[in-house]
Amino acid sequence: MKCMKKLSDLLILMMISSVLAGITGCSTVGYYSQALSGQVDVLSRRESIEMLVDDPKTNEELRHRLANIVKAREFAVNTLHLPDSASFTSYADVGRPFVIWNVFATPELSLKQKQWCHIFIGCFSYRSYFSEDGARTYADELEQEGYDVYVGGVAAYSTLGWFEDPVYNTMMRYSDTEMAGILFHELAHEVINVDDDTAFNESFAMAVQLEGTRKWLEHINEPEAFKAYKQDQQRDEEFVSYIMQYRKQLEKMYALDISDEARRKGKTEIFKALRENYKQLKASWNGYKGYDNWFKRKLNNATLAPIGTYHHYVPAFVALLKKQGGNFTRFYEAANEIARMPKKKREQTMKLLVKVPTD
Repeated sequence: MKCMKKLSDLLILMMISSVLAGITGCSTVGYYSQALSGQVDVLSRRESIEMLVDDPKTNEELRHRLANIVKAREFAVNTLHLPDSASFTSYADVGRPFVIWNVFATPELSLKQKQWCHIFIGCFSYRSYFSEDGARTYADELEQEGYDVYVGGVAAYSTLGWFEDPVYNTMMRYSDTEMAGILFHELAHEVINVDDDTAFNESFAMAVQLEGTRKWLEHINEPEAFKAYKQDQQRDEEFVSYIMQYRKQLEKMYALDISDEARRKGKTEIFKALRENYKQLKASWNGYKGYDNWFKRKLNNATLAPIGTYHHYVPAFVALLKKQGGNFTRFYEAANEIARMPKKKREQTMKLLVKVPTD
């Protein structure tokens, strides 16, 4: 059965490859070629988690981590009512620190994210590469065209149900709690995928990740882990709120009827304040250094893009879950109803969710 499934996956990839070869131009053939070869490589590396856990040759730490993944996946299916697909029943060591690298791009004087559309899977506000060199080469090209760019490594991703996604070695850098959250996040992508709204998709998955992790820690009854998670979540919410505050300042400034020179000056001042005032936020955390690396990078419009994408609608989705009495099945149904709306109505509905009482 395992060999038959791998053959089925490869046949799907061959079909997609042949279709793309007939409809894409030379400029995109290279991109799709690396995407297809990268996906084939990932699929070829999969090993059954059940077999690895039972194999006495498996490294003891890896065995322990995978056993926890099995329990978290069971919880995802039985309690969070996420899809009981074959995703995350296998493990793949891709031999690198990240499985893919995403390229984000915005105009120099705008926060509007560049979109990339792909046959079969829709449009996204980032472009993914299976090699860091490929991602950075493309980012350099965009930068030469005048875009603000950001390249970020990704530890896991979802193929939206097209293939049986594995647990990656790249996820092992995270704690058991964080890995469970990533699993909930990626399985959530199999519930909803709107082909023209990355922020909606990612915010939905992030809401499931956050609420699912909270329930998971309650379920396994680990008070100290739950306490640490709540503290991390609180800091994360404060960090996101802090960044979004400066995003709003940039949006207002870019919308002013002023010269581009004035916009550039305003942009420089806002990013300078973003860096300097972080010291106060850090002090409120008693010197916690978890976000220091984020501020060490070159900050521009594109570096703010992932934060806006992954967190934009999270408060609205949390409110929607509360409105459904914490019932995840009804929550998915309600979220899917909104997902089917035209984009403008969808945006209006999400805004209203955080403006009205939910109980």
